[in-house]
Amino acid sequence: MANEKNEGMLSSIKSIKPVNSGIRPIRMGIDVGSTTVKVVALGENNELLYGAYERHRADIRNTIITVVSK
Repeated sequence: MANEKNEGMLSSIKSIKPVNSGIRPIRMGIDVGSTTVKVVALGENNELLYGAYERHRADIRNTIITVVSK
């Protein structure tokens, strides 16, 4: 019985379609080191869409917000 319930849930997940077919997936990475913040965004074919490198001067939170907002 549990397998039937799981199969039903999986079939409903498979039927979900994207709302906007123009939206493309990206991968984003953030590296916070002892002195810098590095951010990169890659497109679906691993092309570089965005990259940034900033010294955070011990203000990590605001540096991340600044770099990601550019």
